[in-house]
Amino acid sequence: MATINTKLNETVELVKGKTSKPLVLSEQQKNEFKSLIKDNSPFLQDQIKQLKKDFPADLGDINPFSSDELSSLSNIDSEKLQARLENYKKIATEDVSPISSTTGFTVLAADPNSDRFLERTDIAMKNFFKVASKVDNFNLDLSTELQKLTKMVGNFSQTFIGKISDSLQEGLVGFIQNGMASQASKIFASQVPGALGKVVDFQTAMVGPTTKLFKGMECLASKVGQAMSGVISDMLTSMTKNMLNAPTCATQQFVGALTNKIADSMDKVVTPLLAPLQNILSPIGAVFNVKDKIMGGIDFMKKVGNLFVCELPKKNTSSFKYEIDGGLKKDLEPKEHDSLLNDSINAAATTNSFLEKAASGLSNFEKAYGKWSIFGSPVDSGGSHESAFTGGNCYTGNDFACGPAKVDFFGGNGGSGAKGNVILGNFISKFDKDDIYGSFKKTASIIGVEITDPGSGYTSPPLISFGDNCNQGYGAYGKVNIDKNPRSSTYGQVKSVTITSIGENYPIDAAQTTENGQFPDVYIDDIIIEDPGSNYSEGDFISDDVRPVIETNPESRNFGRIVAIEIVNQIPYNTFPDLSVTSETGFGAVIRPILSTVRTQPIEEQFVENNAVRIDTTDIRDIQGRRVRQVFKVVQCVGTYPAMTVTPLTVQKPIIQDVEETPEPPTPEINVPDTTTTSQIDTSSDTETRTTDTSSQQATGQSNTPPPASPPSGGGSEGSGGGYGY
Repeated sequence: MATINTKLNETVELVKGKTSKPLVLSEQQKNEFKSLIKDNSPFLQDQIKQLKKDFPADLGDINPFSSDELSSLSNIDSEKLQARLENYKKIATEDVSPISSTTGFTVLAADPNSDRFLERTDIAMKNFFKVASKVDNFNLDLSTELQKLTKMVGNFSQTFIGKISDSLQEGLVGFIQNGMASQASKIFASQVPGALGKVVDFQTAMVGPTTKLFKGMECLASKVGQAMSGVISDMLTSMTKNMLNAPTCATQQFVGALTNKIADSMDKVVTPLLAPLQNILSPIGAVFNVKDKIMGGIDFMKKVGNLFVCELPKKNTSSFKYEIDGGLKKDLEPKEHDSLLNDSINAAATTNSFLEKAASGLSNFEKAYGKWSIFGSPVDSGGSHESAFTGGNCYTGNDFACGPAKVDFFGGNGGSGAKGNVILGNFISKFDKDDIYGSFKKTASIIGVEITDPGSGYTSPPLISFGDNCNQGYGAYGKVNIDKNPRSSTYGQVKSVTITSIGENYPIDAAQTTENGQFPDVYIDDIIIEDPGSNYSEGDFISDDVRPVIETNPESRNFGRIVAIEIVNQIPYNTFPDLSVTSETGFGAVIRPILSTVRTQPIEEQFVENNAVRIDTTDIRDIQGRRVRQVFKVVQCVGTYPAMTVTPLTVQKPIIQDVEETPEPPTPEINVPDTTTTSQIDTSSDTETRTTDTSSQQATGQSNTPPPASPPSGGGSEGSGGGYGY
């Protein structure tokens, strides 16, 4: 194995520097330090004292929150404070190494439909560089790890080499058959005497060289595979010297270079054996170039060797890719894998052509493998062989920019196409407690998903995973809600994503921001009642903006449960809303918000408090002149996922539905508002009613009681259960 050249900073522990005190604090530093002092974390008292001592003019008169100030904080501000205090605690605490050294490694299970050569190689390289790039990994035996990687890639490549060999042999069969047929046709067309005998003689002359050709090609794949062991070792060693991370484009370059060597090895074996046949067929101009055929890409291999099955069997699992301690991840679709591999083969063909034309100026390594940036060769990004799939040189240095956090949808029993953008919130500024004047790093949690494409064909909810290019963020989980109503125009599409855990430490690089560079406000767009809880009573409270509707009829099977939620107003959030229910007796409710960056409630609507009742200042009245109490949105649900719509607040007349519950004597029939009703009447009167089809409403869940006549006035203590939890 080749010797690995290391740099000094790869073998010697680096001494961490400390930023000196600045002459003047920046605005960001002022804001962050003022917040730190006011929050008064018990874990950073030394840092707080140092700041006030160093900058008395800016920070000397800043004091911690008083008891009165703390008690006057809004729910949202209280949540932000708790998040900051938790962050300070983590800053002051030494990072704990993962229990397992394999945490974060990716495993690809066996796929009966594809060998996934490129994806397996890509995963193996990423796992290797995760270990090799750790600064503090001084006990790493790099030589041994390279040997392991070489063996794995060699095993992965055996099937790939075998299929290329099979494709080549099928191509040669076609070449010989077509050549014999063309020559026979030419002889018969000439109408020379004894044409049939000449054809027989010609075909007889082909037998010996053909037999020798295919006998010589026996075990071709095995021979080439053995020869590739040293090739793979050389290439991986060179990559390690020139790379700090392993993006997929680097794997593509590796596969492209390997394909070149495979083609070269097969050419050296097959071309001498093919020469006698080429001579016999030369009169008709028949030519078979081994390397050109192999470099023809996947299209050629599909036609002659069935390298990839054109019609794959139905996938029987949601994903074959699993991240240790991270759960299932989206694997490459067959078309994605084929496209990446095809680009690699095309790039190999281009660089092979380049090598044949290059007269001088190439190193021995470049003559053997080609010019690729992963091996340290300077490559012109304009029109180079790498541009086929990299857009130029493939960057394999430190990942300074991790890009935005992203969400992947996969599985769903036949569905496909769902896409979305993550909604970030719970922003946290991180700094080094031992280098207080160093740079700040801002991270976020994932508090929602904005659906950009609902996809189609989902008969069961797909799985999702969250991540970023640096694998920096962790802990975010969610579940997908789809439209299960066969009569709906959006049947089988993704409707929303329920966040069950917001996670933390996700990068905000390149995340979507507003025109002024700020992150967009987030609003509660819908609510999922996963568990209606028990023993709740009228007057229980969530917030001024979100109100629970409690079943108060003792005869109802849902008595004491939360049967609906009123979204009275949409206010902006940048944290994940706490929808726990304050109650003296109730417990067990699980209520989760669905967030959106789009405010669906008309902005011009202004709400004010009036005896704890929110009323619209526009004083909308029905056709009979009665005041209408405005409710922006009603979510009705008992243990099901609602699929609600938003309608304008303009009310012509009150709408009340007579909803039939699932028959269960002696439960009486209860009148409830329409799930799309946006208004309720302050006084009772004779109204028009209509009966709804309960079978079509099961998907959205049903309320068993109208909202209370008066809204909750607050108060009470927080129940033992309730809330979304994460």
